[in-house]
Amino acid sequence: MNATGVPGMGIDDEAVHTEERAALQAFLDRQRELVVWKLEGCDAAVLQRATTPSGMTPLGIVQHLTDVERSWWRDDVLGQPGLTFGWSDEDPDGEWRVDPAATTEQVLAAYVRECRVCDEAIADLPLDRLGVTARCTVRWVYHHLAEETARHLGHLDVLRELADGVTGEDPGGTAANAELSVSAAAPATPGADRSPKDGGA
Repeated sequence: MNATGVPGMGIDDEAVHTEERAALQAFLDRQRELVVWKLEGCDAAVLQRATTPSGMTPLGIVQHLTDVERSWWRDDVLGQPGLTFGWSDEDPDGEWRVDPAATTEQVLAAYVRECRVCDEAIADLPLDRLGVTARCTVRWVYHHLAEETARHLGHLDVLRELADGVTGEDPGGTAANAELSVSAAAPATPGADRSPKDGGA
């Protein structure tokens, strides 16, 4: 079940065809859920074997997307203080490197928590509201995040197939583990790390 309250990630819900906010949320949620589904249940050691010459890995992509959500919604739109991110001036690609001890579930759970925190934080903002530090609208950020998440999801499609041969796009309506459902009603913990918003391959 997703934010629109129907199976199939909400893209067939009548509200998506009539309400702009519902459509934007549903299409972003679809990309987010596919990110989780694409990697859920695969051992981190297997995923780390699939990489590109630049060093991009499946779990590195998820860490990047976690920072992307935090950066656009909580930094640029809301201007929340005290946020931390995986990159720094000394290590601008830091979020792409995964702790060797990290599990797939841990990396995915951090992504899911950040998506939930962001959704809650911007739920009451008008679509025409301008960001605090980035002068773009909430509407624009929805479109951009759906675009960027889909772009990296394409990378995940290829890397997962290279890792263990798994292909496809059929997650049903939820993650197999309900705790990894992006829009599941669960307490979310703010905090965590930043990346260059549009960095990466």
